[in-house]
Amino acid sequence: PVNWERDGAKGCAASCEIVGFLARLSPEKSPGLLVHAAAIILAARPLARIVFVGDGAARNMCEELARAYGIENRVIFVGAVYGAENVASYYASFDVVVQPALRAWSETFCIANLEAMASARP
Repeated sequence: PVNWERDGAKGCAASCEIVGFLARLSPEKSPGLLVHAAAIILAARPLARIVFVGDGAARNMCEELARAYGIENRVIFVGAVYGAENVASYYASFDVVVQPALRAWSETFCIANLEAMASARP
């Protein structure tokens, strides 16, 4: 699985926690909400990393938010990944999976939740 170079790259120690989001970065999935939450998470847990796997219309906004909060070196934007093995590898590298969608009418139960559960990730 992906190890996020926990042995020193970007200041991520072997014990750092990886909070992962794996989905299309689109407004209905509320990825910006996770960036806002990341500022709070990273203030309390400086060794944690927030990882966005996916791409979409909201990516630029999320990157700008991370820069505005000064956490751009601890929020990682991977881009889109394809293939079941690649997706499974990313889920295996996460300590916890976050799906911050607020729109119950469009994101009541996304495929990413099933993938996270299949990967035994909270």
